[in-house]
Amino acid sequence: MEVGRRDTRGRSSLSQINVTPFVDVMLVLLIVFMVTAPLLTVGVPVTLAVVGYLLDTFGTLLEWPEWLLSASPFHHLARLPGAPMTLTSVLVLTAAGVVAAAAGVVVFARRDIRGA
Repeated sequence: MEVGRRDTRGRSSLSQINVTPFVDVMLVLLIVFMVTAPLLTVGVPVTLAVVGYLLDTFGTLLEWPEWLLSASPFHHLARLPGAPMTLTSVLVLTAAGVVAAAAGVVVFARRDIRGA
């Protein structure tokens, strides 16, 4: 039968495609992509940085060609520390860390949350 034609009993028949399953599938895909797309974009810069660091670290150890090593931004940075660590510098850094931790404890104890 054609669309809009009357059958032998006088009723019109409409040949329509049931679009409900299609709409359901599209809504599920929309939800999946709306949830996963932000998660994937957050990991891309971190992944690129890790790959660049590993390329520089292991590429130097494996003596890869210079053109490949220069693809990593870490290859163009100076190696740290530039000067050897001395006991004085270790003690100064440790003291700065202790002072910062003590300040954090004091500020945390004075927070404005009461009886929560």
